[in-house]
Amino acid sequence: MDSVLELLRSAGNEYEEAVEKGRIAKPIEYQDSRGFIWQAEKLFSSVADDLTQKNAEAVKTVQDGFAELKKAWPVPVPPKTPVKDHGQVLADVSKIELQAGRLK
Repeated sequence: MDSVLELLRSAGNEYEEAVEKGRIAKPIEYQDSRGFIWQAEKLFSSVADDLTQKNAEAVKTVQDGFAELKKAWPVPVPPKTPVKDHGQVLADVSKIELQAGRLK
């Protein structure tokens, strides 16, 4: 879970770097942040079955959180304007972090 959370934080930072003045000004940062999110979800999925035994509700909430968070990166090539602002991305990450605390 610590690695998942670190990837999520890195994604938030990269996303912040990508967005300037209401548009995605740095496509590479957008793509980096997207990659971090997809990798974090993949890593979480690899341990989700074990974690379900500990707290199935938290696992489901994290999975739902990833689905919501990924909406900020609808496609690999960035749109001109962000789907979510940085604050919304951080809020989505925080929801996952909160549930992750229930899984440790």
